[in-house]
Amino acid sequence: MRYCKECSVKIKGNPTNCPLCKHHTSELPLHLGSLESSVFFNGQKFLPKNRESDKDPFPIVQLRYKQYTLLKVLLFVSFIIYSILLLIHFLFRDSGLRASYIFAGLGSLWLLVLTIVRKRRNVGKSILYLLSLISGLLVLWDKLTIWHGWSLTYAIPALVGIALLAILIAVGYIQQELGDYILYIGAVAIIGLVPLLFIIFGWVYVLWPSIVSISLSILMLVYLLAFRHRLIAHEIVKRMHM
Repeated sequence: MRYCKECSVKIKGNPTNCPLCKHHTSELPLHLGSLESSVFFNGQKFLPKNRESDKDPFPIVQLRYKQYTLLKVLLFVSFIIYSILLLIHFLFRDSGLRASYIFAGLGSLWLLVLTIVRKRRNVGKSILYLLSLISGLLVLWDKLTIWHGWSLTYAIPALVGIALLAILIAVGYIQQELGDYILYIGAVAIIGLVPLLFIIFGWVYVLWPSIVSISLSILMLVYLLAFRHRLIAHEIVKRMHM
């Protein structure tokens, strides 16, 4: 049994935080009754020798995910797709379909699905990981299909805007706590400044997608630093355990 000094209540079980005020709990003071005395809960008497007061009245329910079923289905689908595309490759030599394209496409699909499964509990982190992963895959795909620069010119700037929009939707409709996402919003906005390097080094010839990405990122960073700097500092301190 634990005790909350803020609420002045005894809490059955061993929770580290009070369910009422969220402050840290402490050991039950002796003058309020130790484990040597009987404990009453919902009108029932529990003896200390059975340590009933230490049992959590709300046991943790393990969540079940069907990731293994998903991976089995993905493996089957990948095999079917690879077989069909490989057949097309051998039957129609002039189709332009190469084995490297098939491997790259299926590999990209697997990486994306595994990332989603691994980061499914945190939407903001999942979006950040997918932004980085998809950007790298698109650059690789552009390079494998004779470099045209479309990945740097259009794809990455568009992905940044989509990622920012996705996180804002997550804040508004999935979870209302901005603090859970604010660092990920900042990280996506910083990644959105990368197209500035594309312009500086002359890697892109159509500038407006990069300019839009840079502008959105700057506006988001200015908003965060001007109006949410305290929340950012709080989240950094909390995550660094300072």
